[in-house]
Amino acid sequence: MARIAKPPTKSSGRRRTGKLLIAAMQASPFRDLDITPARSAPKRGLPPMHPGELLREEILPALNRSKADIARLLGVSRQTLDDVLKGKQPITPNMALRLGKLCSGPQLWLNLQKRYDLHQGA
Repeated sequence: MARIAKPPTKSSGRRRTGKLLIAAMQASPFRDLDITPARSAPKRGLPPMHPGELLREEILPALNRSKADIARLLGVSRQTLDDVLKGKQPITPNMALRLGKLCSGPQLWLNLQKRYDLHQGA
């Protein structure tokens, strides 16, 4: 919670302004917001996984198809799919559209890639 300093005890024109400001801040719906910058907030949970890892570990086994079949369904080479599964290549918007037709929609794959990229850059 943000702390408000008490106004000076001598009476002056500035004191009234200070009291008005304090009264306005106390009446504000934002008074309980802490606007101080976070100091190295503790990280929670596991780091985000590469979307290819999710595809490799969860999606492909559930489909009961070979990588070659999935690559054919997606319209990409088996090597391209393998690079994505190993995390060597990112999920591009084009690949997200292809994966989205296979399952879950393209937005999921783009969001997973964005989250992974942001974590890697931090």
